Amino acid sequence: MRTRLVSLSLLLLLTLAVAASAQDRVLLRYKFTAGETHSYDLNVAGGGKLVVGTAGGDMNVPMQMTIAGGVELLTREVDPNGDGHLGVKIGELTITQTMAEHTTKMTMDLNTGVVTMDGKPVAAPPPGGPNAGGPAPAAPGATPGEALGKLTLVMSPQGAIVGVQGLEEFLAAMQKIGPGGAMNPMMKMMPSLEDMAKSPQFPADPVRVGDTWTQEWKLPLPGQSAPLPLTYKYTLEKLGSVEGRRIACLGLAGEWEMKDLSMGTPVAGQPAPPKVDRLTQKLEGQLYFDMAGGFVDSAHFELTMNMDMTVPVPAPPPPPPAAEGNPPNAGGAAPEAAPTGVKVSLQDLKLNYDLYPHGGESLAGKL
Repeated sequence: MRTRLVSLSLLLLLTLAVAASAQDRVLLRYKFTAGETHSYDLNVAGGGKLVVGTAGGDMNVPMQMTIAGGVELLTREVDPNGDGHLGVKIGELTITQTMAEHTTKMTMDLNTGVVTMDGKPVAAPPPGGPNAGGPAPAAPGATPGEALGKLTLVMSPQGAIVGVQGLEEFLAAMQKIGPGGAMNPMMKMMPSLEDMAKSPQFPADPVRVGDTWTQEWKLPLPGQSAPLPLTYKYTLEKLGSVEGRRIACLGLAGEWEMKDLSMGTPVAGQPAPPKVDRLTQKLEGQLYFDMAGGFVDSAHFELTMNMDMTVPVPAPPPPPPAAEGNPPNAGGAAPEAAPTGVKVSLQDLKLNYDLYPHGGESLAGKL
């Protein structure tokens, strides 16, 4: 009888241990509801040092930067697979930058395509295209706001981008923003979101505190034969409750290096585009996920960046032909070769990103 009681007690303890272990595991999944909107405020702040190589030595320029804006995610529909068809709305962005005690403030409204610098509207591209006497402008097409209204990301409950609708039209509209299409080079470098994030963000099985997993991205780069692999490492750091809501704190980290990256396509008769010789980035932070609602509540990340680039210098005009019998540099030293480019470095740029509910506050430090 005693042996039987001992056996039953051990069986009960084992059952309770297994049940407790199962309860400690959580399944991370996005939950989409048609018509639901999540609105966020975004604030970025930080600084670093800009180093410009000159004939007299390096010139060091301290810099500070802030970015403020808003983002809305609207679930337009939920398909039979449970995938959410998400629309994105980006409010006016305000970018303030201070370099060598000189501050500039730029605002960018993607809905209207209007850009201002220190309160003054930035001039639009001249008729006939950015180059005087160049080709006639293309058909007007959609405004950035109209194109953004059609952009739809199809996301699985595991957080993989399984489809993108309207991306080409949006990128084409973004190339019109700024003087002479200042956003054009950046937009041409934008890779396909669908190609980048096919890997799911969340693991297939439930996880417990301390578990880690990775998300693989592929970043196509201009001038590179193969896309750059990007790996994000996630860790379930904490589980807890904030104001009655079950919250999972996910640690996020990634580190990458890029080399020999052209910032544009060479154009005959125009200066060569700048080239990034080396770019390193390191990302660390936390993402706070609402378990019951199935959405990101807030996030805090720190991005550290170092970049070395070469800005080409236009070649000087050739010297006039020498008079007959008077060879060039007669009796003198040969002229020095003109520099092919200016070296510019961005050193130890640290930017802190904070994303939190519109009008609210981040859960960082509350869990």
